[in-house]
Amino acid sequence: MIKNKNKSAFTLIEILIAMAIFSFALVLVTGIFSSVLGNQTLISTSSEVSRENQRIMRQISDDAIGATKTGRVVKLNGSSNPVEGFLFIDENMKIIDSARLCKTYPGAVFDELDEEGPTISCTLANGLVLFSDQGIKIYRFSPFSGSEFGDIEYAFAAGVSDLSVSNSNSITTNFSFKKLNSDDTEVRKLKFWGFGCYLNSCELHPFAQIYLGMQTKDYNKLSANKRFAFGLKTRISKRSYN
Repeated sequence: MIKNKNKSAFTLIEILIAMAIFSFALVLVTGIFSSVLGNQTLISTSSEVSRENQRIMRQISDDAIGATKTGRVVKLNGSSNPVEGFLFIDENMKIIDSARLCKTYPGAVFDELDEEGPTISCTLANGLVLFSDQGIKIYRFSPFSGSEFGDIEYAFAAGVSDLSVSNSNSITTNFSFKKLNSDDTEVRKLKFWGFGCYLNSCELHPFAQIYLGMQTKDYNKLSANKRFAFGLKTRISKRSYN
């Protein structure tokens, strides 16, 4: 005797539906996984840039606060002038007279790193020369060739308090500069402004303000989750001198 048995089986439609559900779930999981990895990359990148920015800003600020020595600028013609604490310099290593230096930066939006603010008639400095008990220290912005971005360069001359300049106030002392920021970051913007006591009667108390904007190396070539830009601003006032 042959007995008929009912056997359950998947139909083609059920198989297709199951495959569709599985494919959708796979795409969803893959998307979530990619998003998590992307966020981790962005967090790591942002941490590197912000950490470097804070480290360098702290170093410049600490050195500026410690620039309490009255130095001297000596020209080729033999004349000399005292300097209280620090000097501001332009991109050509020329001292900026305080009469031309910006005391404030009106209207500048420093949180928006690409925003330069309105056109201003005063001069923003490209570097800062510091006179401390240890010697002369210099911080300056050095742009890459053909680029608006660059590196921060630092020089230190131990035991030196006289700065040699040309008769037009361009620094002639030979300093050995080295890059201060890491190889994974680059400087988006470094600006100094304030008041330095040089060639005047010091009608204002010397002070310096600094804006430092940094970003991931090769910022414009990277995707959004692999790049980050960060800026900080600070002010340092001078209090006493030797």
